[in-house]
Amino acid sequence: MNTNKEVSYNRDFSKAYGVVFLICIFYWLYLLLNTHMAIKFDAAGYEQLGEMIYKMGWLEYFKTGPNREPLYSAAVAGSMYIGDLISRPYQFIQAILQVGLLFLTQILTLLLLKKLKINHWITLFVILYLGFSPSLVNATFSLFSEIIVIPLVPAIIYFNVLAWEAMQNKPTGWVAILGFCCALFFLLAIFAKGIFQYIFYLFLIPYLVLLVYSWFVRRRDIVLKVFIFVLIEVIMVSPSVISYKMMNSRFNGQYEFTNRFAELLYGNTVKRTNEISARIWGAHIASIPGAGVCRKFFTEQECRYCEFQQADDLRSSLPGLLVGVPTDQRVGTTVAYVVERFWQKPLQYLALTVIESLRMLFWESSQIGMVEYPQWLSNIFNANIFSDGIRFIASLLTIFALCFVISYLFNEKGRGPVKDERWLVLYFAVLMILGYTGLYALFSIVTRYALVIAPVYLLCIAFFIQNKFLPKSPAKRQYPHGMR
Repeated sequence: MNTNKEVSYNRDFSKAYGVVFLICIFYWLYLLLNTHMAIKFDAAGYEQLGEMIYKMGWLEYFKTGPNREPLYSAAVAGSMYIGDLISRPYQFIQAILQVGLLFLTQILTLLLLKKLKINHWITLFVILYLGFSPSLVNATFSLFSEIIVIPLVPAIIYFNVLAWEAMQNKPTGWVAILGFCCALFFLLAIFAKGIFQYIFYLFLIPYLVLLVYSWFVRRRDIVLKVFIFVLIEVIMVSPSVISYKMMNSRFNGQYEFTNRFAELLYGNTVKRTNEISARIWGAHIASIPGAGVCRKFFTEQECRYCEFQQADDLRSSLPGLLVGVPTDQRVGTTVAYVVERFWQKPLQYLALTVIESLRMLFWESSQIGMVEYPQWLSNIFNANIFSDGIRFIASLLTIFALCFVISYLFNEKGRGPVKDERWLVLYFAVLMILGYTGLYALFSIVTRYALVIAPVYLLCIAFFIQNKFLPKSPAKRQYPHGMR
């Protein structure tokens, strides 16, 4: 009898999921026909690179490099090609592609929510919010690369969870397939945002720990599976990245992945090691929730020092320091300058880095710009009560949820490699959040950079709400000590 009720209950919610997806699709179709991408700043750069690839080919892309990461520019080039074939603006084709990426993000997030055993009502709300979130919708209809990475993040987490579980009870061949999938998703992420080169190695650490642990407890079957998994990932990812750098070295003389790493690192290091006043310290703290909050208490100049523009201004002094330095030695020389500046004021640098990293928690915004919306929607997004309210609520929930999840991971970690599935999802989610935030904290942080991990924040929020406010279904009751 209970089984029949459960089947009927799930069937009813299957219809509800269908309705939620349809609502999102209709909203996106409306925006597809009534919004326009603003092509300026970084968007103009992506357009230029896409046009270069489309009209002059990859050889020109490498000759003029190092350029930005190639995946998004290649997608723009593809949209230009299709647009010319069907006589439509490439922006329209690109927007269709990006709507598909947002839909894929919903699907992958849904799979993770099911692994977390989040109840249907919370899951429905999360999926609906993913489709209507002002910041994620902005990423979908603007010409910025974040949208192409957004679905890859839940994909990386999902397949790493599958891989970890497979090492305990699945054939070696299945582990190898999952290793291929994880490597593929990381490769795509790396070629869209180079910082994932380092997140990739961060994600390998748990597997290396598992390998050593399994060796000592004489689980040679697991040792073999972990070894094959890691080997496949490294063989797929590292040579691909090295080959790309070698192409840059051959055609433009710089063995680099992108053209932004060293200069941005230098500019931010100088900014954080300059002599600064007490008011600049205060402005840094006030700017954590956003530039608008800072400007309510501090001057325009003081707040500007805390933003990415100041680092951009300061990095303009770098070319003068590199006069006479061979092209292939400039990055190494720049890093040496960065290290030298760091040791001048290491504590100040670390403090400001931590302060600026907290901006990643304030990911929701209805005023990112770069999209021309219908007037009625612009009025809503620009209304202070809406823009401030949604940012405050989303950020507050994110902070509480992240603290709750980290506490849960420590309290329920248990012993040994066999973990509750929910624990695994949250572990890889937090690893992604901390790795991504920590690496980006070395550079400038703006709201749109945080959108890459927004679906992961929503996973944590869903878990927090269910386990804090729905006491009848806590994780602990079904899986004591985080073990199965």
